[in-house]
Amino acid sequence: DVDRVPHTEDEAARMLAALPKADPRFRVAFLIGAGFRTGQVAEYLTRSGVQEGGTFGVYAEFMDRKAQETVRIDLPPVAQRELRHAMEDGHLRELEAAYQSGDLEDYYIVAGGQMRDGACQVKHAGRPLDRSYVLTLFRRHERAAGVEHINGRSLHGLRRAFETLVGRHTQDPDVRDRAGGWKIGGGTRSKIYTNKQDAKLTEAAARARAAALSDVSSAATPAER
Repeated sequence: DVDRVPHTEDEAARMLAALPKADPRFRVAFLIGAGFRTGQVAEYLTRSGVQEGGTFGVYAEFMDRKAQETVRIDLPPVAQRELRHAMEDGHLRELEAAYQSGDLEDYYIVAGGQMRDGACQVKHAGRPLDRSYVLTLFRRHERAAGVEHINGRSLHGLRRAFETLVGRHTQDPDVRDRAGGWKIGGGTRSKIYTNKQDAKLTEAAARARAAALSDVSSAATPAER
């Protein structure tokens, strides 16, 4: 079953190491959604959903409109740094300035439309990056990182890789489900949403996921980093 083939730890490490050269919109989606649901992050997360609080001081919350449920992701420090840079000096700077001034009510974190001078344009604030283009960027990133593209694996393969890495840091099945965005105790590991969250479980899951991201970062060679 090819769509169940996960990326390896080495492949995940190479993809993380290659992020500085990736499209900045993909970098943000990758670091926020790594090991969780990157496609949902790209499709649904808006600026108003980035809030202070949670395990590491900042979390992202968005409505999965298909399931009509709210999803929450605690942002590990590396994702926070990337997002802060994007808002202050990077590709989200014009959108963030308009948001802070009150000229813009909200915008998609993984913004759609063409960029101009390395920045996403305010006129496209109401559009997320097209899902098919997110997958195109993923394939390009695999190629840039020297990772073989396997049809059907895509973002799901990366999520499965992180699920394995999280297992190094916790054997609690509920924590592992929460860390990967799977349904707790569901067996099939489908979605998990905030209305089913317990604070201690959420914190443990966030820490395990951050530790897995650190594992992958450490696995990259010094030259790659």
